[in-house]
Amino acid sequence: MYVPFFLLSGSLAKIDSVHALPPGEIKAIFAKLPAASVAVVGDFCLDAYWMIDPAAAEISLETGLPTRPVCQQRYAPGGAGNVVMNLIALNMASVIPVGVVGDDLFGRELCRLLDQRRINRGNLLIQAANWQTQTYIKPHLDRSEMERIDFGNLNVLEEATAGRLLERIDAVLKCVSVVIINHQVAGSMHNSETLRRGLARLMEENRAVRFIVDSRGYHEAYPRAFHKLNEAEVMKAGGSPVAAGTNLSLEELLPRARLLKRRRWPRVRIRSRRSTSQIWRRR
Repeated sequence: MYVPFFLLSGSLAKIDSVHALPPGEIKAIFAKLPAASVAVVGDFCLDAYWMIDPAAAEISLETGLPTRPVCQQRYAPGGAGNVVMNLIALNMASVIPVGVVGDDLFGRELCRLLDQRRINRGNLLIQAANWQTQTYIKPHLDRSEMERIDFGNLNVLEEATAGRLLERIDAVLKCVSVVIINHQVAGSMHNSETLRRGLARLMEENRAVRFIVDSRGYHEAYPRAFHKLNEAEVMKAGGSPVAAGTNLSLEELLPRARLLKRRRWPRVRIRSRRSTSQIWRRR
């Protein structure tokens, strides 16, 4: 059994060994999780699944086009919300979400789902203007997903909201040992330079807290954090983008990882898609 990511740290030029964590060590790690307190700062989204049954379709009198009857609907937290749900499932001692939602029905549904799990959402701020809860409508026809409908891609985080977020994050840092920074959508709160600079400053001021960044475009903004990247993100960050799904060897990844090291990314974790992944360490 292997831990599912590459660990590239220290002097990447001197990686010369492969180490697979044995099951006993993995169990020991998981045994410590109930004592951990984690904050999740990021893009809280809602995933919506609409199942369409064309058997009940009719022609719209207004448009003359066939309707798309929805026979079933299901909603689930996505993005940073999904991270929170996974951490709750791992029985963490405390999981604190920090982010922004809109004053809309999707934001209320997301909050309802978090309330069902008794998650303290007091640090999920509401921005009424220029912000839609990031929602991804996924219509399905005959068990196949159709074109997705996205809400929130044009979001703009207001300066006042960025300031309030930084105040909340600063307060939360006093009661957690780990902070996960999540960025994965177009209309992200991380698009705010005020937020990025303030968060980077808080990382410098709170060196006892471990920060883990999973970002689609702002790794450079958080040089003091641990960086979690998948293989394609490593190649893109290293200046050699590849098509999605491309199989990459360690020999192809290492030069790009070393480049990230030279760019002052001292802590890099590369998530591999391979089922027999390994941890690569410097001796």
